[in-house]
Amino acid sequence: MKKKPMLSKKVYKVKEEYKRTIISVIGLSSGIGSTHTCIMFSIYLRNLSGKKVAILELNSKDDFEKIYKNFKPSYKENGTTGKRFAIRKVTYIQNVSEDEIINILNEDFSYIILDLGTNYKKYKNHILRSEIRLIVGSFTEWKQEELINFIEQNKKICGFERFIYLIKFANDFELKLFKKEYGIIALSLPFAPDPFVLQDDVEVIFDKVT
Repeated sequence: MKKKPMLSKKVYKVKEEYKRTIISVIGLSSGIGSTHTCIMFSIYLRNLSGKKVAILELNSKDDFEKIYKNFKPSYKENGTTGKRFAIRKVTYIQNVSEDEIINILNEDFSYIILDLGTNYKKYKNHILRSEIRLIVGSFTEWKQEELINFIEQNKKICGFERFIYLIKFANDFELKLFKKEYGIIALSLPFAPDPFVLQDDVEVIFDKVT
């Protein structure tokens, strides 16, 4: 019998009635837009399903605190699983620790998005446990190398074929050649200056993700 991954032991104990979809989002470099993408995808899922969505901050950058101060949402509470607030009916949970993840999984969220920042090595097992695995990268000349390096370093990992690359600044022709060369699933992520306003072209991309 195959052994389950070590880190997943707690997660397999999630209550049956609280089964949900877990999405992990990783950025290949600082400032690439992993939090930006999490926000857009959370709004998309909320609009699409009407169900409860949460984003968990695991990137240690305190971006959620900046978001809270900027938007001043309707409530903020200190729970056993960290400070949380809501914007557009999506719950943001700040500075979540490894131990707190299982508690949140046993809450009644239908979708849980893990904002992992650039901490791929630290949260690798969380990514491999997720139903949807999003890798945010860039096709600018000075960023392509890190994208290629990531693919080469992880192509032998079980589950690698389920990684979905959301690539910025890639035209359709370049992306088609790139996907063929490296055998990956990749989509061109449109420029979206305001993540809280879901653009039609971004929605089209997320339709393909889900």
